[in-house]
Amino acid sequence: MASQSLPACNRGSAAKSGINTPFTQITGQPYNTPMKYLSLLLFFMLMGVNAEAKKQVFKKDFGVKQKEAPYLYTPLTDTRKEGGYRVELYGEQFVSTSRIDGNAQTEEFLDGESFSRLETEIRFSYGYSRNLQFNLGARARRNQATYYTDSTDTSTLQTLTTQGVESIVLGVKYALPKVVGWRYALEGKYRKATFSIPEYDASEPNREIILGDVLSEVTFGGHIGKQFLNDNFIGASCFYNIPEGLSHELIYKAEAALVFKKFHIAVGVEGVYALGNDEYSGVADEKPAMYVGNTRIYNSVDRQYFSPYAEMGLGFSKSFGITIGGAQVMAMNHYDNGTKIYGSLVFGHQGTEDNSYVIENFKEYSLEATVIKVSPRGGFIQIDKGIADEIQKGMRVDIFDYDFAGGNKLLGSGVVYEVSASKSIVKITKIYQSRKMKAGNVVRMNQ
Repeated sequence: MASQSLPACNRGSAAKSGINTPFTQITGQPYNTPMKYLSLLLFFMLMGVNAEAKKQVFKKDFGVKQKEAPYLYTPLTDTRKEGGYRVELYGEQFVSTSRIDGNAQTEEFLDGESFSRLETEIRFSYGYSRNLQFNLGARARRNQATYYTDSTDTSTLQTLTTQGVESIVLGVKYALPKVVGWRYALEGKYRKATFSIPEYDASEPNREIILGDVLSEVTFGGHIGKQFLNDNFIGASCFYNIPEGLSHELIYKAEAALVFKKFHIAVGVEGVYALGNDEYSGVADEKPAMYVGNTRIYNSVDRQYFSPYAEMGLGFSKSFGITIGGAQVMAMNHYDNGTKIYGSLVFGHQGTEDNSYVIENFKEYSLEATVIKVSPRGGFIQIDKGIADEIQKGMRVDIFDYDFAGGNKLLGSGVVYEVSASKSIVKITKIYQSRKMKAGNVVRMNQ
């Protein structure tokens, strides 16, 4: 059965020359001025991250401790802390500027025509344990298409709108142990549509527009990322996506972020690369028709696009903040070019402080010392070991309140700040307990 052609407005011009990517050549929308600025911003942020990496070894000598990301920004590899949860109310508006058909040809809109998609989503994530997170979400969608049913008659301009709950999603994410400073995580999710796709009637080609074209999809893959000093993050993700009725896909994303105490800026790129195993690959015109209005987003064959984006977030407290951003969607095959703006409200609970890693590694400590003096303000301690005991400046230490009756409470962490022959000064960088440090506390470390 031959697929329907789009309305008369879809008879577009030949494909425009575009940009080369590692996957294919992008045809359609040219590389415009906003895109140049986004690319330059990403370049300079990556240069800044690289500069911070070069400073890392130097700063370690002075006891600078890396901090965790503030609650609002979540690096790609991170999971919620145990008992912590996050609720995000997310919304985005996409407006098409042109379309790319299954033959990589550009289709322009006529004056007065348009297509837009509004999506809202509620996302919930919960930290079940230190490394395991469960995710749950629901998404609603509104599609609106305005086009001429007859391009030669301006009186035939019509607007079709459909809206409703589009899908629910369940997911799981597991953070793997760090390897030489790099973080890794595995993630999988299953999305199920809550709508049905009406059967197409060729005698009424313009009676409605569908809410979507994928009734279910399974997605799984992983993340990799690294944190540098001053809360700089870089990360990347790659997922294998299996959408019902469409080609299998690779969903990719790369991101760099500058994160401050209550503010963050992030830039990156994300996109979809079709693996070409659609039943109608190479014969897109033969795919059965659907009520798609004047968009190429739905009922596509081997859809492909990439989208540079930039966002900023502001945290009003440890448990509440907002994020806003924008993106330029650049179609490569059977999709729409367009612009996207998005935003979210975030609130939740951070969960318990993760101090258990020191306890778990207790048997791996190779050196032990005793606190002999604490500074008046508690920012430094003096221990009874030094150069003669192989203590070195910059070593990381953990301080315990220990007694022979079985007490073994982790009080805090620090770095060796100054070393003499038989004694050392430790700078306290993190405190885990309200209990004050005192002479006699045990200090443990690894060579």
